[in-house]
Amino acid sequence: MDTYEIKLAEKVILWSEIFSLQNPDTNNGILYNYDQEKGGNVVSVVSNYDFENTDDRNYWFYNDITFAVPNKASLTLRSTYLIEVEKFQWEQFFMVENILPILKVSVENTIIELIELCKINSIDQTEMLNLDSLMPEHDQLLLMSQDMVNDYSTERVMFTKNNAEALNTLVLKCPMKSQLDLTFNYTFLILDEILFNNLHFKRSMNRETFFKVVPEMKYNSLKLKCLQIREREVALNDMDFFFLIKCMDCAVQLLLGNNADYLIPISEERGVTSEVRSFYFKSVTELFEVNRKRNEGFELDEKPIDWDKLIR
Repeated sequence: MDTYEIKLAEKVILWSEIFSLQNPDTNNGILYNYDQEKGGNVVSVVSNYDFENTDDRNYWFYNDITFAVPNKASLTLRSTYLIEVEKFQWEQFFMVENILPILKVSVENTIIELIELCKINSIDQTEMLNLDSLMPEHDQLLLMSQDMVNDYSTERVMFTKNNAEALNTLVLKCPMKSQLDLTFNYTFLILDEILFNNLHFKRSMNRETFFKVVPEMKYNSLKLKCLQIREREVALNDMDFFFLIKCMDCAVQLLLGNNADYLIPISEERGVTSEVRSFYFKSVTELFEVNRKRNEGFELDEKPIDWDKLIR
């Protein structure tokens, strides 16, 4: 087996939020499946992962950590790791001895960002928060690492095998700064409002509903990939395109349905005028048509989703 080096390539804050009496939905959206008391605080850490290879030598591992301190704040950070090696198999990587040190770095980085968030927002008793007081114990990190390895071997291996063709088939090549810039950005602007940002919506309930259709890690990966279009060409495989269609379907239904009264003013504030929205609908319609033609001849038993009814 070839030796390889794992490098931390990038850190991106996906979502952060301050807990408050005016924001009661926040605590309801946190999964406390790795609680422990640290420094007088009950902290929560949730780890998700994704992975892909962009060619035969560059393999990417994504580790999303949501860290929460009740009554203070919650933050989700994506740490991206690059593995540069030839003839690499993910089975070589998904072992506890590999995952544990990566997870430790990811959690440390997330805690550091959360403490900074609390400082910036002048949260009470922020001075009592530090890396040592919040860092989970080794046994907890070990358990989380084992869970990730078990998930890979029982779920992700089969998923990757069953969807190998979709994962390796290029469907859409999007030139940098093309008209799809608006299409991608506006889609995720709307979805982020109903899933994370807008207190008018029951966000934790919406996340539970939406992520059953588009898994959270796939949503995060797809969004970050699509938003790179302002900087570089974006290539979407069949699986990416499948989930992109789901995302656009939801966004369009919300913009044309009962939630429009809340989402249109937000769009206007962000500079998305009625003329720009018309262009957006035209672009999305063209992609829906591409998807329809690709599925011609296949018997699909999927039922349409009434997003305007499900999103609250």
